Amino acid sequence: MLESLQQETKDSDFGDKRLSVRLQLIAKELGKQPNLSIPGATSGRAEMEAAYRFFDNPKVTAEKILQPHYEASVDRIRSRDFVLLVQDSTELNLTRRVNK
Repeated sequence: MLESLQQETKDSDFGDKRLSVRLQLIAKELGKQPNLSIPGATSGRAEMEAAYRFFDNPKVTAEKILQPHYEASVDRIRSRDFVLLVQDSTELNLTRRVNK
């Protein structure tokens, strides 16, 4: 999983090679521990601040981060004869009713 994440982010295009390299580093750190926050997943204060600066950069958009993933997904779909794109719209209400 981590290797595919790094593979997909290598083709990102922010108009600045340094930003593409930074995305690779962020993907590597966050990919190792995806359940953690940026401060928890990064290996130090400098890396944490670099990640926040990256996401705050006006050249960095969600679309530009995700574009290589979209393209890789399409390539994976094209390589198969049959693909299921399943969506689960299940909603859970875990609140308890109060009986009066």
